Amino acid sequence: MKKFVLAIMLVFSFVLVGCVGGHEDAQAVSIELENINEQIVVYLDDEVNFRNYNVIIKYDDGTSKKVCLKDAVIEGFSTSELGEFEAVVKYDEMSTTLKYKVIKMPIVSVYFSKEVIEIYDTEELDTMSYSFRVLYKNGTEKFMPLSSATFPELDKSSYGDVKVLDAVYEGFHFSINYKIIKSLPISLELNTSKVTAYYGENVELSAITFKAIYENGKEEIYSLADVDGITFDTSELTSSKTLSFEFLGIEAQIEYEVVYREIELDVEYDLDGYIEGVNCSIKFIQTDAGLKAQIYEDGVSSSQPKKVKVNQDGTYTLTINLGEEYILHLSNNVVYMTAK
Repeated sequence: MKKFVLAIMLVFSFVLVGCVGGHEDAQAVSIELENINEQIVVYLDDEVNFRNYNVIIKYDDGTSKKVCLKDAVIEGFSTSELGEFEAVVKYDEMSTTLKYKVIKMPIVSVYFSKEVIEIYDTEELDTMSYSFRVLYKNGTEKFMPLSSATFPELDKSSYGDVKVLDAVYEGFHFSINYKIIKSLPISLELNTSKVTAYYGENVELSAITFKAIYENGKEEIYSLADVDGITFDTSELTSSKTLSFEFLGIEAQIEYEVVYREIELDVEYDLDGYIEGVNCSIKFIQTDAGLKAQIYEDGVSSSQPKKVKVNQDGTYTLTINLGEEYILHLSNNVVYMTAK
């Protein structure tokens, strides 16, 4: 038993002497790094094991000793950023320069653990909600968001089948399995409770919008121009009428009214070409006696304002001073005349 204890003590003493050594009486005259030609290479954000490096201390009596670098004082050493740097190594009031280079930790593998991602056709891949695992050479691992990788656009040409994205991170390829799910709206919301249409005119469908609310919570804005086969009936005046339509499987209704378009007053409408040889225009005036029209020929008023007759079909009849009767039509605030 005593022999065994003695052996342990001898081994322990050897380790201490091998790492530090002892020169109590001599004075240190120089210090140098052992087996480091120019610089050491370390990894970004890695904890360096300085036990792997030694410092040689030389004394004035011609002797030297080897000291573990971890037992020296190291100033200005950091692995927090990439690049080439210098640190100062101090021991026994002597110092030397430690040159080192910080590089990225080599990657061993990259792995994405999600079996299949389901993505609605109205969405893109949410790169911040998913992450992949990076395994490094020193055995550590890190989880990175998918936004850190590069990959091609999603293929949305078909639904349901599993597709593969070839993603790349730091030169390492890994696969992302996904499938496209058709997103269907669960409700439609019109931007207006009632549409006003004008007698005899087509309705501007792109100006009437509605909101489609999808089952995934997403909202999209569409217009009636996106709906196939929709037509407003403006052939007769009405205070209320209902138009039914279907969009992406959801049925909806829109209420509308049909009214005469109001004539813009005190604005001259050009009627050139309807009366040969005469530059003619017309201005509508609202009077106590009703709607009247002032005819201008060559920019000069040709007569007293004429009363305008409103017809059942939404047109206006007016007899001008030439004794000929003309019918005035109104569409999108443009008045034009045809011979009656």
